[in-house]
Amino acid sequence: MSALQPENYRSQLLVDMRGDFIDWKKRRAGENGWLVKILQKHGCTMIFDASLGDGADSISLLHSGFQVTSNDLDPLFIAKAQENAQKENMQLTVTQYDRREIDKHFSPQSFDAVCCLGNSLTYLFGREDQLTALRNFHTLLKHG
Repeated sequence: MSALQPENYRSQLLVDMRGDFIDWKKRRAGENGWLVKILQKHGCTMIFDASLGDGADSISLLHSGFQVTSNDLDPLFIAKAQENAQKENMQLTVTQYDRREIDKHFSPQSFDAVCCLGNSLTYLFGREDQLTALRNFHTLLKHG
């Protein structure tokens, strides 16, 4: 981490610790396949992961056979997710768009499902920004 600027050092530590905090295997076991079951029940194949983070959800969905487009603004998390995907022999498709403007980057009805798991929506602090993101997610969803 010696190449990091001092202001990025704490951010990199948080990114590196996330996997330990989340514990991918325990999380998946605790979920008991609920997300995959829901997506399969509704015939979803094309998934937009609105908050890639360290890649846990996108990689899990890829392992389950879904086509996933992952999004995150934070280059440190994107790099960590790419590293984690490589360890899992998976290839991520990553975009780096602001969720408040995501509708400008994809055609309407581009995805069967949009995932924004955990507390990711709260990274947008204002209620109006959160509602804008949710409206944009709705625009991305195929009808039905």
